[in-house]
Amino acid sequence: MFQIMVGLGCGTMISKKSVSIFVAAYLFIAFVLYSTGIVPEGSRIFWQNIIFNFSTAFAVVAGIYSLRKYGVQSTHGRTLLLLTHGIAFFLIGGINWLILESFLKIDAFPSIGDVLFLIGILLMILGVMNELAIGRIKWTLKRLAISLAAILILAGATFDLLIFSAYGPEVTAAENAIVISYGLSDMVLLIILILLVNLFLEFKGGKLATSWALFAIGVFFYWLSDVLYAIYHESYEAQAFFYRQLDYFWIIGYLLMGYALFMQGEIVAKLKEHIRQKRAKEKSGR
Repeated sequence: MFQIMVGLGCGTMISKKSVSIFVAAYLFIAFVLYSTGIVPEGSRIFWQNIIFNFSTAFAVVAGIYSLRKYGVQSTHGRTLLLLTHGIAFFLIGGINWLILESFLKIDAFPSIGDVLFLIGILLMILGVMNELAIGRIKWTLKRLAISLAAILILAGATFDLLIFSAYGPEVTAAENAIVISYGLSDMVLLIILILLVNLFLEFKGGKLATSWALFAIGVFFYWLSDVLYAIYHESYEAQAFFYRQLDYFWIIGYLLMGYALFMQGEIVAKLKEHIRQKRAKEKSGR
């Protein structure tokens, strides 16, 4: 696993099969740590935080891998730069939670980690907005109706669960501000992702469209985790065994986002290799 992480970070060409096996194995390990009770209770929270942050680290190094293939001169390269930095802020925020929960034994909410998570979401929003600049969406009545329905349902659920219901008069203004900021930023991210999915549907399939679909699904799992956390916040913070399983949804989200970013780097890496081989053949034929 570490070999794949290091290889991605260094821009080494890694097969899609190897990364797929890595993701599947990681999900199995996360399931064992979170759901079986095989890890002693005294060290369970520590190892759960480690496995959580390692999934975020995978998404970061996958973004770095794609950046090394694309560069930052193109519109898409700048998108990858913003998305990778956004996930990197998630990682730093997660490490903050690890230190507070596992070493200092104090409540991680609210903390500087929440500010880092919000910065990460903002960078991801900017990244997706930047990607929307590459083309125009051809709206049909059916596509418009489906998109509006999805936006209304998801935005409505987000407003109700992450903003309206999450407000607590008994807590501090800072806590309420952070919770509402999470809800608003998640809502904006979902809306522009729906627009992005529509944009890449113009490509009528293909690996790039598939990668963005996986990225969108990953963000959906991230949003779902935030919603469930808002509903079961007290039980989660009390380290209740069942409610700590919410982390599993975040892990799935990060792994999907990382795999999607890896796919995008693989697309351009294979294209460059094809061009290199073609030029080599042309030279040898002269």
